[in-house]
This record gives sequence, C-alpha cells and structure tokens, in this order.
Amino acid sequence: MLPSTFDHITTRIALFWAGVALAGNVLAATAKFQIESLPMPLALQVGHIQFVWTASAELSCIALMLICWLLALRRKAFQFKSLSTVLILIATAVFAIQHLLLMPPLHERTLKVIAGEVLEKSHLHKTYATTEVIKFLALVITGCLPVKSTAAKGEK
Repeated sequence: MLPSTFDHITTRIALFWAGVALAGNVLAATAKFQIESLPMPLALQVGHIQFVWTASAELSCIALMLICWLLALRRKAFQFKSLSTVLILIATAVFAIQHLLLMPPLHERTLKVIAGEVLEKSHLHKTYATTEVIKFLALVITGCLPVKSTAAKGEK
C-alpha cells in the first residue's frame, strides 16, 4: 500500500521546511561572516532580518502542516501515533524552543555587539546550532519515510 495523500503532502512540506531552515539558518547565516569588507554590526543587522524572514517561512510550513492535519482529522485519515507525525511535532517543538527561549537572549547579545559592547563567550550559539541539527534531522527523516516504505514494498 502506498503512503496516504496526507503522508505525501506532509513529507514534501517537511523537506521544504528542512531546506528553508538549512538555507536561512545555516548557509546564509554563515556566509555573511565570510565577507571581510562587511562590518560586523551590519552583518549582525542583516542576520537579524534574515532570521525574522526565515522564521516566517518556517511558521508558514508549520501552518500548512496544521491545515493538513485538520483536513486529515476531518476525513478520519490522521494517525497521531505515526512516526512522521511524531517527528514533525519534535521539529515544531524545537522551533518553539529556538524562538521563545534562545532567540530573545541571542537578539539582546546582537544589539549589544552592534552598540559596541564586548561580550563574554556564550553557549547560546552552540545550543541554537544543536537544536537546528535536531530540527533538520527530524524533518529530513520525515521526508524520507514514504520513499523508504514505498521502496521496501517494491522489493518484496
């Protein structure tokens, strides 16, 4: 049996979300600091706006997932205990932790650096990076689940 339409849609959203997170929170975040002529305060200001826009795109993915779940519930096709649902909930919880607990103090640090303050090292960036890896892996695994189950069916 092929994965349900719900699984197809949510896994594609999960892979898109993983791409958004990788591009916005990892690649672009790192790239701007590779430009030697870009002053640090300006790079930090660009980074702040970049994270705001990336978060908006991630929230859109979460909203699409929620709409899919509501439609699936209405059609009685939703399986709360499925691995993909659990992984998406993990990714969503990680997103919430990042933006409710980690980003506010990171933003405060950014404002202080822009103002010229010299700050002590903090574990916040490493914690954020760790949560980003967890979120990314949960989303990519979600995206690979139907492919794996479909391939496994074809091999039997």
